[in-house]
Amino acid sequence: MELGYFLLGTAVVLTTGLIAVICRFRDRRLVLAAFAGYLCALLYVVGFVGRSIGAAGVNFHLPLPFLEALLRGSYDRFTNRSLLNMIAFIPFGFLLPQVLSLYKKDVRLNWFHYVLIGFLFSVMIETCQYLFRVGDYELDDLVKNTMGTGIGAALCFALLKDKIRPQ
Repeated sequence: MELGYFLLGTAVVLTTGLIAVICRFRDRRLVLAAFAGYLCALLYVVGFVGRSIGAAGVNFHLPLPFLEALLRGSYDRFTNRSLLNMIAFIPFGFLLPQVLSLYKKDVRLNWFHYVLIGFLFSVMIETCQYLFRVGDYELDDLVKNTMGTGIGAALCFALLKDKIRPQ
């Protein structure tokens, strides 16, 4: 259980640090390097760390136990894993509008578009985990990852409103 708290704390610190650095030093190369590094790290973690090839399944449970645990203030291994899933996608939601704005100046996407892209990216990850037999296809992961993307995109619009303008 202590490893879960350590990972959760580390994820929060790294995410906060990444957002602070990007906000302070908004440079095209830094944004692209951060996004590429983040994607590599995310794909490594969701596909390879602590996973062995085995049977793949499908889990269509909604994240209701996670939401109930948060409301009760009960933090256990399941809650930590759920929070990590959500926090893991905050940088995706934060960096994606910046990366796309570097290349598509004339196209303005709103918050919902970025959340939809995050959802589709999460579907791709869950599908790959299932197909390559390194994890289950979990509906609750889709929900939590999409929530993280939404939080990240909202932070991006709030902190960088002069650089990223939703329609």
